[in-house]
Amino acid sequence: MRKAMLPAIVVAFGISLAMVNSAGVDFSGTWVLSELIPSFGTKPPNVLLVIEHTGNVFNVTRVTIDGDKTVESQYTLDGAENINTETNAAGEMIIQSISTWNNSVLVLEGTSTFAGTDEDVTTKWKTEYRLSENGAVLTVTRTHQTPFGEAVITEVFTRK
Repeated sequence: MRKAMLPAIVVAFGISLAMVNSAGVDFSGTWVLSELIPSFGTKPPNVLLVIEHTGNVFNVTRVTIDGDKTVESQYTLDGAENINTETNAAGEMIIQSISTWNNSVLVLEGTSTFAGTDEDVTTKWKTEYRLSENGAVLTVTRTHQTPFGEAVITEVFTRK
């Protein structure tokens, strides 16, 4: 009986540890893109993030300041699967993800699927959100697995 309970205890401890590690982190606010890494020698695009973070709810609205594109995404931070959609040049994309905490870093990981020429194309991705100690800087690191290899882009936002 004791051996059978050990895995359940380990899982419960891991879940409670994840909740403790995320305690006190609040990404809510309006954020302006100030730096893009790699920059490719150009000025970062005019991007605004509006984040609503309350308990296990994490909603992100990404707007280009010139207004040509707005993407709204909703996530739950309880480990359940999230499904969002986005329209881009390839058409509608279905974005599935699960969120976890790595200490005070919020990690969203999943897949993006869109209709290819002959069949659906699915890519893997991971996005990490981290706040500076004073809460004035938000760093978002996006990692995408592409047919050409891994692509990593880091966006640095300042609180508006």
